[in-house]
Amino acid sequence: MLIKCSNDEENKGYRTDYVVFIINQTKNAVEPVWLDYIQEALEIVQKLPSTEKSKYIVQLNDIYQNIWQHIGQNMHENKHELTLSDNKQYDNYLSGIKKFSLVETIVSLCQCIDSFNPDEWRAAGEKSVFNEVFNLNVLDGKNRMLYELPPRGEKNSDFKWKLHEFRLQISIFGAVIVKPLIDHLRHFETDELNELKELINASDFVPTTRKEVVFEAFLHSIKDSMYMPITTLTGQFEEAIRQYIHRKGGIYFKIKKDGSRTELIGNSLADESCKYLNEKDGFLVKSLFSKYSINVRNLLAHGDTEPEEAERGEYYAFLAIFLHFIYSELIY
Repeated sequence: MLIKCSNDEENKGYRTDYVVFIINQTKNAVEPVWLDYIQEALEIVQKLPSTEKSKYIVQLNDIYQNIWQHIGQNMHENKHELTLSDNKQYDNYLSGIKKFSLVETIVSLCQCIDSFNPDEWRAAGEKSVFNEVFNLNVLDGKNRMLYELPPRGEKNSDFKWKLHEFRLQISIFGAVIVKPLIDHLRHFETDELNELKELINASDFVPTTRKEVVFEAFLHSIKDSMYMPITTLTGQFEEAIRQYIHRKGGIYFKIKKDGSRTELIGNSLADESCKYLNEKDGFLVKSLFSKYSINVRNLLAHGDTEPEEAERGEYYAFLAIFLHFIYSELIY
């Protein structure tokens, strides 16, 4: 509701009013969703007379940094519009990646999800301006409704909020941690990336008949745009989960009343996989299929994702999640 109001203020053309509105509404905010609005307000401020500019810049920068501190210390995205005071550790992370060999980069991609601990990144709704009074309408980049969250404390609301908060945090993790690793892979020649092919071939997670498809899709996500290869990989991940359930002795299909067989998809598939996965990996699978989380499989399969949106953090995070499962089936 507040985001809708901020859109209305902007559309009226009241540029200074819009900046003041954003400042007032984000004083106690910790949701990452506000970062883009704060950044937009900063761009507006840059066009104001110098006498007005400085006071707004200070306030917006303070709010911006406060949100980041609630997401995770020193995990600052590299945004050229802002000068953040405590980004040395992240700069060291980026500098370190430049020294990685090909194998080190691939292994880091496979293992980085293991280092992601939402509890350390703090719950995004902890001091929410939305609080527990309002329903939260979650919109996509084109202001289309993705889902509506119930007030906290309502029956069955806790897990939906957990999925939602994971979506906010893993999107940033994908942008600031995973994307630099993918970008570094782009410096290697295509022939060198056969190391990734060997990893996929050695893992039981990817079905034998799908290994070449999965490798080619990963290769194109590194060398080309993300949209088409990510669309392919989400479907291949779904099939890999089915085959994983089958190897564990589970049932990855159901029989209809007419006797025909249909394979499990979406949330039903995620629920079944949780019987054979550890808690963290089960939650990762649920997040990929739930409308309350990153939901990359359904958003791509139903054409709801624009090509440019496939460059967002959650899609980079999906690549790391897929590699996490590939690597886990290789070493355990």
